[in-house]
Amino acid sequence: VSIFTRGGVTRIMRFAFEMARSRPRKLLTVVTKSNAQRHGMVMWDEIAAEVAREFPDVTWDKMLVDAMTIRMTLKPRSLDTIVATNLHADILSDLAAALAGSIGIAPTANLDPERRFPSMFEPIHGSAFD
Repeated sequence: VSIFTRGGVTRIMRFAFEMARSRPRKLLTVVTKSNAQRHGMVMWDEIAAEVAREFPDVTWDKMLVDAMTIRMTLKPRSLDTIVATNLHADILSDLAAALAGSIGIAPTANLDPERRFPSMFEPIHGSAFD
């Protein structure tokens, strides 16, 4: 069971749009699976569209997670900033690491945009360097 709250999704979307705005290309891709997950992911899509209105200078698009794997493989230069759920981002970060050459050294971040708790940065999957 995945639990999405309006407040939580709005917070991550606003953070993603702000991050995209800070980058030279001002490009955000919102990853979804609303064609199969008809409740939480539909809300994810709706909130992305609502928050996008606050960022008219950011170009954004929406991509189903399965199609995103193809885009990452065949057209990686079409991407810049990506926002996804924890599950989808975990899968996509594995693919990104493999495409870059090694799944063991790819960095990931769990961020608290409100800075109430420490953010965590670590290599993913199987890296436990002494």
